[in-house]
Amino acid sequence: MKSRFLALLFVIALSLNIVPIAGAASAAQPAATPSALVAMLPASDAVIAFDTKRFFSDALPKVLASNQPMLSKIVGHVDEITSKTGIDLRKFENVAVGATLTPTAGKNLDIDMVAIARGEINAGALVAMGKLAAGSSYREVKIGEQTAYVFSLKGAMKKAKPQSVTPKMESMFERAFDKMMSEVAVVSTDRNTLVIGSLNRVRQTLEKRSMLAPELSVLMNERSTSILAFALQTPTGIDDLIPLQMDEIGKNVAAIRLASGGLDMTSAGAVFGAMVRTHKPEQAKNLSDMLQGLQMMGGGILSNSKRPDQQVYGRMIQGAKIALRGTDVTLDVTVAQADLEFFGSKIK
Repeated sequence: MKSRFLALLFVIALSLNIVPIAGAASAAQPAATPSALVAMLPASDAVIAFDTKRFFSDALPKVLASNQPMLSKIVGHVDEITSKTGIDLRKFENVAVGATLTPTAGKNLDIDMVAIARGEINAGALVAMGKLAAGSSYREVKIGEQTAYVFSLKGAMKKAKPQSVTPKMESMFERAFDKMMSEVAVVSTDRNTLVIGSLNRVRQTLEKRSMLAPELSVLMNERSTSILAFALQTPTGIDDLIPLQMDEIGKNVAAIRLASGGLDMTSAGAVFGAMVRTHKPEQAKNLSDMLQGLQMMGGGILSNSKRPDQQVYGRMIQGAKIALRGTDVTLDVTVAQADLEFFGSKIK
Protein backbone atom coordinates (compact mmCIF):
# COMPACT_ATOMS: atom_id res chain seq x y z
CA MET A 1 0.00 0.00 0.00
CA LYS A 2 2.84 2.40 0.87
CA SER A 3 4.37 2.03 -2.58
CA ARG A 4 1.13 2.96 -4.27
CA PHE A 5 0.73 6.18 -2.32
CA LEU A 6 4.38 6.99 -3.05
CA ALA A 7 3.74 6.32 -6.70
CA LEU A 8 0.70 8.59 -6.75
CA LEU A 9 2.72 11.48 -5.33
CA PHE A 10 5.26 10.90 -8.09
CA VAL A 11 2.44 10.72 -10.66
CA ILE A 12 1.25 14.15 -9.58
CA ALA A 13 4.71 15.64 -9.99
CA LEU A 14 5.20 13.70 -13.22
CA SER A 15 1.93 14.84 -14.77
CA LEU A 16 2.67 18.42 -13.86
CA ASN A 17 6.09 18.21 -15.49
CA ILE A 18 5.52 15.99 -18.46
CA VAL A 19 6.74 18.52 -21.06
CA PRO A 20 8.22 22.00 -21.44
CA ILE A 21 5.82 24.92 -21.07
CA ALA A 22 6.69 28.27 -22.58
CA GLY A 23 5.47 30.79 -20.05
CA ALA A 24 3.37 30.88 -16.91
CA ALA A 25 -0.35 31.35 -16.49
CA SER A 26 -1.71 34.86 -16.53
CA ALA A 27 -4.77 36.22 -14.77
CA ALA A 28 -4.68 33.27 -12.40
CA GLN A 29 -7.75 32.44 -10.33
CA PRO A 30 -7.60 32.85 -6.56
CA ALA A 31 -5.99 29.81 -4.97
CA ALA A 32 -8.36 27.16 -3.65
CA THR A 33 -8.02 26.05 -0.08
CA PRO A 34 -7.34 22.37 0.64
CA SER A 35 -10.97 22.07 1.82
CA ALA A 36 -12.26 23.36 -1.51
CA LEU A 37 -10.33 20.69 -3.41
CA VAL A 38 -11.36 17.96 -0.96
CA ALA A 39 -15.00 18.90 -1.59
CA MET A 40 -14.48 18.15 -5.30
CA LEU A 41 -13.42 14.54 -4.68
CA PRO A 42 -15.76 11.62 -5.40
CA ALA A 43 -16.69 9.02 -2.76
CA SER A 44 -13.46 7.67 -1.27
CA ASP A 45 -12.26 5.47 1.56
CA ALA A 46 -9.11 7.53 2.17
CA VAL A 47 -8.47 11.24 1.66
CA ILE A 48 -5.28 13.28 1.82
CA ALA A 49 -4.92 17.07 1.56
CA PHE A 50 -1.49 18.63 1.08
CA ASP A 51 -0.58 22.31 1.28
CA THR A 52 2.30 22.30 -1.19
CA LYS A 53 3.15 25.96 -0.79
CA ARG A 54 3.52 25.79 2.99
CA PHE A 55 5.51 22.57 2.72
CA PHE A 56 8.18 24.26 0.61
CA SER A 57 8.14 27.60 2.41
CA ASP A 58 7.73 26.46 6.03
CA ALA A 59 7.98 22.73 6.77
CA LEU A 60 10.96 21.76 4.62
CA PRO A 61 13.26 24.59 5.80
CA LYS A 62 12.46 23.85 9.46
CA VAL A 63 12.98 20.09 9.17
CA LEU A 64 16.30 20.56 7.35
CA ALA A 65 17.49 23.62 9.28
CA SER A 66 20.50 21.64 10.51
CA ASN A 67 21.05 19.83 7.21
CA GLN A 68 21.65 22.55 4.65
CA PRO A 69 23.37 20.19 2.16
CA MET A 70 20.21 18.08 1.92
CA LEU A 71 18.00 21.17 1.69
CA SER A 72 20.18 22.47 -1.13
CA LYS A 73 20.01 19.07 -2.85
CA ILE A 74 16.20 19.01 -2.74
CA VAL A 75 15.97 22.61 -3.96
CA GLY A 76 18.39 21.65 -6.71
CA HIS A 77 16.11 18.78 -7.82
CA VAL A 78 13.14 21.16 -7.94
CA ASP A 79 15.17 23.73 -9.87
CA GLU A 80 16.23 21.01 -12.33
CA ILE A 81 12.60 20.08 -12.97
CA THR A 82 11.78 23.77 -13.44
CA SER A 83 14.64 24.19 -15.90
CA LYS A 84 13.66 21.10 -17.87
CA THR A 85 9.91 21.66 -17.99
CA GLY A 86 9.36 25.36 -17.34
CA ILE A 87 7.13 24.50 -14.37
CA ASP A 88 8.02 25.28 -10.77
CA LEU A 89 6.51 22.72 -8.36
CA ARG A 90 6.56 25.46 -5.73
CA LYS A 91 3.83 27.22 -7.70
CA PHE A 92 1.37 24.47 -6.90
CA GLU A 93 -0.51 25.49 -3.80
CA ASN A 94 -2.77 22.59 -2.85
CA VAL A 95 -3.31 18.93 -3.73
CA ALA A 96 -6.21 16.70 -2.62
CA VAL A 97 -6.14 12.93 -3.12
CA GLY A 98 -9.05 10.50 -2.86
CA ALA A 99 -8.63 6.71 -2.91
CA THR A 100 -10.91 3.72 -2.82
CA LEU A 101 -9.61 0.66 -0.95
CA THR A 102 -11.02 -2.66 -2.15
CA PRO A 103 -9.92 -6.01 -0.67
CA THR A 104 -9.36 -8.59 -3.41
CA ALA A 105 -8.57 -12.29 -3.61
CA GLY A 106 -5.21 -13.40 -2.29
CA LYS A 107 -5.25 -10.93 0.60
CA ASN A 108 -4.44 -8.00 -1.64
CA LEU A 109 -5.78 -4.46 -1.52
CA ASP A 110 -6.74 -2.68 -4.74
CA ILE A 111 -6.15 1.08 -4.46
CA ASP A 112 -7.70 3.36 -7.07
CA MET A 113 -6.82 7.05 -6.78
CA VAL A 114 -7.43 10.52 -8.13
CA ALA A 115 -5.67 13.79 -7.30
CA ILE A 116 -6.81 17.36 -7.80
CA ALA A 117 -3.99 19.93 -7.97
CA ARG A 118 -4.30 23.70 -8.18
CA GLY A 119 -1.85 26.56 -8.26
CA GLU A 120 -0.27 29.35 -10.31
CA ILE A 121 -0.13 27.33 -13.52
CA ASN A 122 -1.66 27.31 -16.97
CA ALA A 123 -3.30 23.90 -16.76
CA GLY A 124 -4.75 23.92 -20.27
CA ALA A 125 -1.43 24.82 -21.85
CA LEU A 126 0.31 22.10 -19.87
CA VAL A 127 -2.10 19.43 -21.12
CA ALA A 128 -1.86 20.73 -24.70
CA MET A 129 1.92 20.58 -24.70
CA GLY A 130 1.77 17.15 -23.09
CA LYS A 131 -0.21 15.90 -26.06
CA LEU A 132 2.37 17.30 -28.45
CA ALA A 133 5.25 15.71 -26.56
CA ALA A 134 3.49 12.34 -26.28
CA GLY A 135 2.95 12.15 -30.04
CA SER A 136 0.63 9.26 -30.74
CA SER A 137 1.14 7.55 -27.38
CA TYR A 138 -1.99 8.95 -25.75
CA ARG A 139 -5.72 8.68 -26.28
CA GLU A 140 -8.70 10.95 -25.76
CA VAL A 141 -11.81 10.03 -23.76
CA LYS A 142 -14.88 12.26 -23.60
CA ILE A 143 -16.42 12.67 -20.15
CA GLY A 144 -19.46 14.88 -20.50
CA GLU A 145 -18.20 18.17 -21.94
CA GLN A 146 -14.65 17.50 -20.77
CA THR A 147 -11.90 15.59 -22.56
CA ALA A 148 -9.54 13.38 -20.61
CA TYR A 149 -6.11 12.69 -22.08
CA VAL A 150 -4.81 9.27 -21.11
CA PHE A 151 -1.02 8.87 -21.11
CA SER A 152 1.23 5.87 -20.62
CA LEU A 153 2.84 6.22 -17.20
CA LYS A 154 6.06 4.45 -18.08
CA GLY A 155 6.49 6.46 -21.24
CA ALA A 156 5.81 9.72 -19.43
CA MET A 157 8.18 8.78 -16.64
CA LYS A 158 11.06 8.37 -19.09
CA LYS A 159 10.34 11.79 -20.63
CA ALA A 160 9.96 13.73 -17.38
CA LYS A 161 12.52 12.02 -15.13
CA PRO A 162 15.19 14.45 -13.93
CA GLN A 163 18.74 13.45 -14.79
CA SER A 164 19.64 13.54 -11.08
CA VAL A 165 17.35 10.60 -10.22
CA THR A 166 19.55 7.74 -9.07
CA PRO A 167 19.20 4.19 -10.47
CA LYS A 168 17.98 3.05 -7.04
CA MET A 169 15.21 5.68 -6.99
CA GLU A 170 14.26 4.87 -10.57
CA SER A 171 13.98 1.17 -9.73
CA MET A 172 11.85 1.96 -6.68
CA PHE A 173 9.42 4.09 -8.69
CA GLU A 174 9.20 1.50 -11.47
CA ARG A 175 8.26 -1.19 -8.94
CA ALA A 176 5.65 1.13 -7.46
CA PHE A 177 4.17 1.85 -10.91
CA ASP A 178 4.01 -1.86 -11.70
CA LYS A 179 1.77 -2.29 -8.65
CA MET A 180 -0.31 0.78 -9.36
CA MET A 181 -1.50 1.36 -12.91
CA SER A 182 -0.10 1.48 -16.43
CA GLU A 183 -1.67 4.78 -17.50
CA VAL A 184 -2.87 8.06 -16.05
CA ALA A 185 -5.70 10.33 -17.16
CA VAL A 186 -5.24 14.10 -17.01
CA VAL A 187 -7.94 16.76 -17.36
CA SER A 188 -7.72 20.53 -17.10
CA THR A 189 -10.97 21.61 -15.43
CA ASP A 190 -10.12 25.32 -15.39
CA ARG A 191 -7.13 27.56 -15.99
CA ASN A 192 -5.37 26.59 -12.77
CA THR A 193 -6.69 23.11 -11.92
CA LEU A 194 -5.70 19.60 -13.00
CA VAL A 195 -7.44 16.31 -12.22
CA ILE A 196 -5.02 13.37 -12.38
CA GLY A 197 -5.48 9.66 -11.73
CA SER A 198 -6.93 6.46 -13.12
CA LEU A 199 -9.51 7.01 -15.86
CA ASN A 200 -12.19 5.48 -13.64
CA ARG A 201 -11.54 7.87 -10.76
CA VAL A 202 -11.15 10.90 -13.02
CA ARG A 203 -14.52 10.06 -14.57
CA GLN A 204 -16.12 9.83 -11.12
CA THR A 205 -14.65 13.21 -10.20
CA LEU A 206 -15.91 14.98 -13.31
CA GLU A 207 -19.36 13.39 -13.33
CA LYS A 208 -19.96 14.41 -9.69
CA ARG A 209 -22.35 11.55 -9.07
CA SER A 210 -20.92 10.86 -5.62
CA MET A 211 -19.20 12.73 -2.83
CA LEU A 212 -17.23 12.01 0.31
CA ALA A 213 -19.07 10.49 3.24
CA PRO A 214 -20.14 13.24 5.67
CA GLU A 215 -17.95 11.85 8.46
CA LEU A 216 -14.84 12.04 6.27
CA SER A 217 -15.70 15.56 5.15
CA VAL A 218 -16.12 16.72 8.74
CA LEU A 219 -12.81 15.16 9.79
CA MET A 220 -10.98 16.82 6.89
CA ASN A 221 -12.58 20.20 7.59
CA GLU A 222 -11.40 20.00 11.20
CA ARG A 223 -7.81 19.94 9.90
CA SER A 224 -8.27 22.29 6.96
CA THR A 225 -5.37 24.53 8.06
CA SER A 226 -2.83 21.70 8.38
CA ILE A 227 0.07 21.30 5.97
CA LEU A 228 -0.88 17.63 5.64
CA ALA A 229 -4.23 16.14 6.63
CA PHE A 230 -5.77 12.72 6.12
CA ALA A 231 -8.92 10.78 6.95
CA LEU A 232 -9.93 7.23 6.18
CA GLN A 233 -12.68 4.77 6.86
CA THR A 234 -12.10 1.05 7.24
CA PRO A 235 -13.47 -0.73 4.14
CA THR A 236 -15.46 -3.91 4.52
CA GLY A 237 -13.22 -6.98 4.53
CA ILE A 238 -10.04 -5.14 5.50
CA ASP A 239 -9.68 -7.25 8.67
CA ASP A 240 -8.83 -10.29 6.55
CA LEU A 241 -5.84 -8.46 5.06
CA ILE A 242 -4.22 -7.45 8.34
CA PRO A 243 -2.29 -10.23 10.14
CA LEU A 244 -3.64 -9.43 13.60
CA GLN A 245 -3.68 -11.96 16.37
CA MET A 246 -6.81 -11.81 18.48
CA ASP A 247 -4.87 -10.59 21.50
CA GLU A 248 -5.50 -7.26 23.21
CA ILE A 249 -3.63 -5.23 20.60
CA GLY A 250 -5.32 -7.02 17.71
CA LYS A 251 -8.78 -6.51 19.18
CA ASN A 252 -8.17 -2.81 19.75
CA VAL A 253 -6.87 -2.23 16.23
CA ALA A 254 -9.73 -4.23 14.70
CA ALA A 255 -12.22 -2.02 16.55
CA ILE A 256 -11.19 1.10 14.61
CA ARG A 257 -13.66 2.23 11.95
CA LEU A 258 -12.41 5.77 11.23
CA ALA A 259 -9.07 7.52 11.56
CA SER A 260 -7.81 11.02 10.81
CA GLY A 261 -4.75 13.11 11.42
CA GLY A 262 -2.76 16.16 10.50
CA LEU A 263 0.73 17.61 10.51
CA ASP A 264 1.49 21.27 11.04
CA MET A 265 4.39 23.55 11.87
CA THR A 266 4.57 26.14 14.64
CA SER A 267 7.31 28.30 16.11
CA ALA A 268 7.87 25.52 18.67
CA GLY A 269 8.33 22.77 16.10
CA ALA A 270 6.14 20.17 14.41
CA VAL A 271 2.70 19.22 15.72
CA PHE A 272 1.07 15.92 14.82
CA GLY A 273 -2.50 15.13 15.79
CA ALA A 274 -4.42 11.91 15.21
CA MET A 275 -7.85 10.54 16.05
CA VAL A 276 -9.32 7.06 15.82
CA ARG A 277 -13.02 6.29 16.18
CA THR A 278 -14.22 2.87 17.28
CA HIS A 279 -17.58 1.16 16.95
CA LYS A 280 -18.35 1.23 20.68
CA PRO A 281 -17.31 3.45 23.64
CA GLU A 282 -15.88 0.50 25.55
CA GLN A 283 -13.60 -0.27 22.60
CA ALA A 284 -12.30 3.29 22.67
CA LYS A 285 -11.72 3.01 26.42
CA ASN A 286 -9.69 -0.18 25.94
CA LEU A 287 -7.65 1.45 23.18
CA SER A 288 -6.99 4.55 25.28
CA ASP A 289 -5.89 2.45 28.25
CA MET A 290 -3.54 0.43 26.05
CA LEU A 291 -1.93 3.56 24.57
CA GLN A 292 -1.43 5.11 27.99
CA GLY A 293 0.14 1.89 29.25
CA LEU A 294 2.53 1.79 26.30
CA GLN A 295 3.30 5.46 26.87
CA MET A 296 4.32 4.89 30.50
CA MET A 297 6.43 1.87 29.67
CA GLY A 298 8.04 2.99 26.41
CA GLY A 299 8.60 6.61 27.40
CA GLY A 300 10.53 5.69 30.52
CA ILE A 301 12.70 3.07 28.84
CA LEU A 302 13.63 5.23 25.86
CA SER A 303 14.23 8.40 27.87
CA ASN A 304 16.82 6.58 29.98
CA SER A 305 18.63 5.23 26.93
CA LYS A 306 22.17 6.39 26.14
CA ARG A 307 21.35 6.67 22.43
CA PRO A 308 20.42 10.24 21.37
CA ASP A 309 17.76 9.08 18.90
CA GLN A 310 16.01 6.95 21.51
CA GLN A 311 16.11 9.84 23.96
CA VAL A 312 14.29 11.95 21.39
CA TYR A 313 11.67 9.23 20.92
CA GLY A 314 11.33 9.02 24.69
CA ARG A 315 10.63 12.76 24.98
CA MET A 316 8.05 12.55 22.21
CA ILE A 317 6.27 9.58 23.82
CA GLN A 318 6.28 11.10 27.30
CA GLY A 319 5.01 14.41 25.98
CA ALA A 320 2.20 12.87 23.92
CA LYS A 321 -1.33 13.77 25.01
CA ILE A 322 -3.89 10.98 24.88
CA ALA A 323 -7.56 11.79 25.42
CA LEU A 324 -10.81 9.82 25.37
CA ARG A 325 -14.20 11.17 24.36
CA GLY A 326 -17.01 8.74 23.65
CA THR A 327 -15.88 6.52 20.80
CA ASP A 328 -12.95 8.79 19.91
CA VAL A 329 -9.35 8.48 21.07
CA THR A 330 -7.07 11.39 20.24
CA LEU A 331 -3.29 11.56 20.24
CA ASP A 332 -1.32 14.82 20.01
CA VAL A 333 2.46 14.93 19.75
CA THR A 334 4.71 17.98 19.56
CA VAL A 335 8.24 17.54 18.23
CA ALA A 336 10.41 20.40 19.51
CA GLN A 337 12.37 22.32 16.89
CA ALA A 338 15.67 21.01 18.29
CA ASP A 339 14.44 17.42 18.02
CA LEU A 340 13.07 18.11 14.55
CA GLU A 341 16.49 19.33 13.48
CA PHE A 342 18.04 16.21 14.99
CA PHE A 343 15.89 14.02 12.73
CA GLY A 344 16.55 16.29 9.77
CA SER A 345 20.30 16.00 10.27
CA LYS A 346 20.06 12.22 9.81
CA ILE A 347 18.42 12.42 6.40
CA LYS A 348 20.86 11.38 3.67
